[in-house]
Amino acid sequence: MPINMLGGNIMENIKESLKQYMAEKDLTIADVARLLGRSQGAIWKFLHGKTNPHFQTLYRIIDLIEKNAQKGGCNENDKD
Repeated sequence: MPINMLGGNIMENIKESLKQYMAEKDLTIADVARLLGRSQGAIWKFLHGKTNPHFQTLYRIIDLIEKNAQKGGCNENDKD
């Protein structure tokens, strides 16, 4: 099933949530790529609206963001 079947608003919400997560944690694209097991280029393209990630990557992004929310936000040591 093509990823664009999820709809633009959902994809945009995930993208904006990831950007916010990155800002709160002071993470770079390289950091996020490492955490998600994806290339820096793939993360950059998603954040800049060039491509949409595979479902597995979307689930990883959502999981990463949700774990942060469950922890209560930003923690200095999370980047390590």
